[in-house]
Amino acid sequence: MKIPVIIKDVNRLPNSINGNPQYKLITNNGVVITPEDSILGYKHNFESFIGEDVFIEYELNKNSQAELISIEKTDFGGFLQDLDG
Repeated sequence: MKIPVIIKDVNRLPNSINGNPQYKLITNNGVVITPEDSILGYKHNFESFIGEDVFIEYELNKNSQAELISIEKTDFGGFLQDLDG
């Protein structure tokens, strides 16, 4: 599922057993995590998305947690932030 959200905060989670980074992104629409041992942990500087309107694509894992598939900035120019209040 791909949806527009605002990234409110980003938390670094403990590294995987293989030493790869993992992140938790807090949005105006809930929480999404990067998958364990995913290239996404290296691909983005997630802190740079804080306060930004972005599209996230995610799927639910076996524990019903939202796992990030992709993230990209939108062209909304703060439109979501105006709606979020």
